[in-house]
Order: sequence, then structure tokens, then C-alpha cells
Amino acid sequence: MKHMEWSDAYSVGVDVIDEQHRTLFALRNELAECCRAPEAVHSERFHDILAEMFEYSRTHFATEEAFMRSICFPNLELHVEEHAGFIEAVADLSVAIMGNLATPETVLTFLSDWLTAHILKSDHQIRDHLSAA
Repeated sequence: MKHMEWSDAYSVGVDVIDEQHRTLFALRNELAECCRAPEAVHSERFHDILAEMFEYSRTHFATEEAFMRSICFPNLELHVEEHAGFIEAVADLSVAIMGNLATPETVLTFLSDWLTAHILKSDHQIRDHLSAA
């Protein structure tokens, strides 16, 4: 599967958040590299990277939500719900892949689609809020 490339289009204008987003892209790309092997779904490396993605996402979301609180971001509750939905989906995919109910490609597609949509739509509202202040 194709790598996700970072570009300035993803930037929300907050260095720590942008850097964490780059790390999420890197983890997703590590999963893609791992999937080049036919036995990816059964590899310890794949599961380790997916677990790291899960944990790092929780850290990132905590950082992002704290920043959003500090700037009195509107609709914070909705954003927090989106984050919780992502965490739940990654946990569900982890279980599904262990039971052969999902493929590595399914995981990669979900991560790519969710990260792109969330950053470009929801997280860009942070940039817009800062610009309006």
C-alpha cells in the first residue's frame, strides 16, 4: 500500500501537534512497510507497530485536547468523541486482525482515511480558531 506523505496542507500551525501528526504518519507508514511481507498479519512486528499506534494516538489526543482546552476551542466535546471513536476502532481492528476477521490492508485503509479526514477537516478547525482569535 502507498505511503502517506506529509505536506504543509496537513499543518494546523501548532508545532507540537504537527510533529505528533508526522509521527502518526510515520507509524502508519511502518505498518505499510511491514505489510509488504505476505505473513504480515501474523508478524509480531505488525502487532507491535499497531499497538504503538494505539498508545501514541492516546498520547497525541491528550496533548491536542489539552491545547484545545487552553484556547477555549468550540465543539471540543465533538472532537473528543472523534478521538474516542478512533481509539475504539483501532482496538477493534487489532482484535479483528488477530482473529483473521480483518486484513492488514483494511487497517491501513482505515488509518489513512481517518487521519487524512480528521486532520484536514476537524484539526484544521484549530488553525481556523487560532486565526480568528
